[in-house]
Amino acid sequence: MRICIQYCKNCGAEYKWQASGSNWEVDRTYNDHEYCPECKKAIIEALVKIPKKSELKWILTDLIDFDTLLEWEKLENQEVQERYEEKLKTEEIVLPPMKRVFASLWDTETNQHSRSFMVKGREEHKNKVFMGFYWPKDEDKEKKITVFIRQDMKGNLIKYEKE
Repeated sequence: MRICIQYCKNCGAEYKWQASGSNWEVDRTYNDHEYCPECKKAIIEALVKIPKKSELKWILTDLIDFDTLLEWEKLENQEVQERYEEKLKTEEIVLPPMKRVFASLWDTETNQHSRSFMVKGREEHKNKVFMGFYWPKDEDKEKKITVFIRQDMKGNLIKYEKE
C-alpha cells in the first residue's frame, strides 16, 4: 500500500491520497491524486447532474483485414525504433521504446498462447485505434479486429471527423 501526502489542486488543502494497495486506508470514493476528498465530492455531485452524451467502446469491425493490421503494426514498430535511434544520436539519456503489453490466453490442448496488439490506424483510418487478437500457431482459429469507437447513449456510432 502506498499513501502520499498531496495538496489539493483546487483549495490547496493537504490530504492523504492512496496510490495503491488492496486495503483502503482512505475513503476510496473520493480518493484522487489532484483533489482533496471535499473538492472531489463536490466535483462528483456536480457531474452527476449532467447526463452522459457518448462513450468509447471497443466493437468488432471489418473496416480492414487482418493482414493489413499486421502490416500497420510492423510499420508502427519500425517508426518507433527509428525515432528511438534518432534520439540516441542527439540526447544523453533516452528511455527505450515502450509498447503496451496485453495478457495472453493459453490453450492447453495445443500448448500455445494468443496474441493481442494495439495499432494506430493509417490511410483513411488515421484517427482510429484498432486492436487485433489471434492465435499465432493456428491459422484456422478465429482472428478478431476491434476498433475504439465513440457511441451515443443509444448505441449509434458517432462519425469520426476527417483530418
